[in-house]
Amino acid sequence: MAEATKRTSYEAAAAWDTCRSRDRGEAPFAGDLLVLDLDLGGAGVCRCAGNGHIELLGETQGAPIPDVSACLGIPWEKDPARDRTLRVYLRGKGRLDPPVGTLPDQRTIHCSEVERMFEDHIGQALSNLLERTGELLDRLGIDRLALRILPVGALASMVLAEHRIRAHFSADPFLPDARFADLAGADPAEIVAQGMALYAAGAVEPRKLLGHDVALCLLEGWGFGLPVRPVERPLAKRDTPLEELAKPTFTEPFFLDAGEPLRVVVDGEKYDLFQAAFPKGLLALPVQAGLRADETGMFLVLRGQALPDLENHELPIPVK
Repeated sequence: MAEATKRTSYEAAAAWDTCRSRDRGEAPFAGDLLVLDLDLGGAGVCRCAGNGHIELLGETQGAPIPDVSACLGIPWEKDPARDRTLRVYLRGKGRLDPPVGTLPDQRTIHCSEVERMFEDHIGQALSNLLERTGELLDRLGIDRLALRILPVGALASMVLAEHRIRAHFSADPFLPDARFADLAGADPAEIVAQGMALYAAGAVEPRKLLGHDVALCLLEGWGFGLPVRPVERPLAKRDTPLEELAKPTFTEPFFLDAGEPLRVVVDGEKYDLFQAAFPKGLLALPVQAGLRADETGMFLVLRGQALPDLENHELPIPVK
């Protein structure tokens, strides 16, 4: 279903961050996310639940930060070689001042000139934004050490802006800081638009999660009168997204003991499913079991190992 609620750029950026983690197979961030929108000149704090629920706790607005290309007088797009040169300049604190581009009049421009133009036209606006951001964090009582920080907008990809932001939040802007979101391979200028599109497509809706740990209890042993022991084979863990349980993942094959119930363990509670409910053909075959779950309940799914393409047999698990 399409998302009808109008979202801020901060919620859109948080949605992008959540969905990017999902796409990578990682657990989405759960906690307070600070989004610095360097196009709008504003900041917002979103509380992310990790399941797609995003709540905007507060925001601060200011004047839009000037466009970097217009201020510098040259097109300023992502350039790995130029970025490396500027990082060397910053690390050397200006002792080395290599060329970093060419102006329209063909004059070579050096790192120190880029830094000066940045300070003249952008630096103060960025400093003002960071000052207002600090006031916002204080007002909301946000722990700065537990934050995740996500700068977005065209300016976020510029080394000088990134350096200023990291210097504001970190003791050493050159050292790794796990609080900053990983933007490798992303275009910060597109993050808000991509987040809005994800909301519109309904991709950010909170995931429904399984509320139980579920296992199958089987008796295993050598047989022939020798002792057997109960063994639990996990079927699903609590907080697994229901979408991942739409189709069961099956266990290794086992035999059903004639007359014995099939026991399912849910959060430590045992539930017996009696064989009268099983198709007779399953009792003579090695079978496999899996769990299917949706919003209506949980179902133990059985299939014959030798006949996996036949229709699966489902039994509801009567959880209290």
